[in-house]
Amino acid sequence: MKKNLLILCSLLVGMTFVACSSDDDENKGNSSASTLTVKNATYNEGAFPAATVSERLDGVKVSNTSDADNATIQIPKDDEYARFFIGIKGQSGYYVYTPNDTRASDEDEYWEIPITFDKDEIAGKTVQVSAEDIDGNITKPYEFTLNYTDTKSRANFSIVYNGEAMFSCEYDEKGRLVHFRRMNGDYYAEEVIITYNGNQPTKIFYRENDFIVSEDSDDYTATYTSITTNKQGYITSMKGEHIFPESEYDNESSTHTFDYDGNGYLVKGHEVFIDRDGSSEHAISYTWSNGNLVSVKLVRTRNTTRAIDYYTEEENLITYGKDVNKLEQGSYGQFYSSSMEWVVFTNLCGKHSKNLPISYKTISRGEGVSDEVSDEDVFEYEFNSDGSIKTETVNGRHKLEYVYGN
Repeated sequence: MKKNLLILCSLLVGMTFVACSSDDDENKGNSSASTLTVKNATYNEGAFPAATVSERLDGVKVSNTSDADNATIQIPKDDEYARFFIGIKGQSGYYVYTPNDTRASDEDEYWEIPITFDKDEIAGKTVQVSAEDIDGNITKPYEFTLNYTDTKSRANFSIVYNGEAMFSCEYDEKGRLVHFRRMNGDYYAEEVIITYNGNQPTKIFYRENDFIVSEDSDDYTATYTSITTNKQGYITSMKGEHIFPESEYDNESSTHTFDYDGNGYLVKGHEVFIDRDGSSEHAISYTWSNGNLVSVKLVRTRNTTRAIDYYTEEENLITYGKDVNKLEQGSYGQFYSSSMEWVVFTNLCGKHSKNLPISYKTISRGEGVSDEVSDEDVFEYEFNSDGSIKTETVNGRHKLEYVYGN
């Protein structure tokens, strides 16, 4: 899929859980207790408690330091909960955490549950946390892919081919992307600059050109402001201004919205572009399976007399192998297969896929025309000892190197 904010959307497009005390360490084996420890909680053998109501525990946040082996689960006080259940999906046993104060609050307050974990054991696993209210009703669990953020995954790095950098990512001291560049030889093809106020992204500046980028170059630019986020820090809406220096007639304004499911995955994007002729809309749907993004579908409509694209619908179909993306790291394959472009190098638009993609293809559709299916691109990986990507080979012949700390 191509440009525009869907791309940006796509563009803008995990943590770990914990466990705690039990004195029967000798029988934990392949159990939640072998991976997590939840402080001030008790450990129970057996199956994770089944939900008794259709509502899912929502608004959960998990925070941890970049390379720490501990974290805090934050649950909003929007109901009177008596107990919380925490365990690893697919493993026996679970923890029961009983808060000191079960009362709900109208303020922006959270119950905070400290956890510790084994970083090697936790990689690639999914934690589930559910709540029991004071009447004994148990919610559906909120699920997280269990990964930790390693300092190397958020260090500055480049993706290099034949000695020349293709992608370059720069991060701030909090591990947030602040500057992205996609290069074509000595020239920048794309550049993204992200500005933050505290933890809130306030401005995203995007520039694209086939020629070298400079302050006075005639680049297409897009500036996104009025950015809103949810409790997890994922972008929910923003507005854009798009400038085409060579053709003022094409200048546009835009609005963008993003929807997430109860597990923090991006599931819908919607954007409206307004120019002198009217408006056009993009509706994007994201389909997930087993923690991986397997389909991205874009549908275009235009409410003007200007011609719509030859194809009104495009869908990327993505497949995955066994390689776990332990560090939630962006890659060349994700950049193209997810249609999220530079957003795969951030945490701005929901959770990342659990595994790394091994192939993808695009199907283009339109009224009165035959479907067009692209060639399939294939990706293979080598890893460093800490789980970061060392090399990525595209279609069996193009070997990309990941260079860290630049």
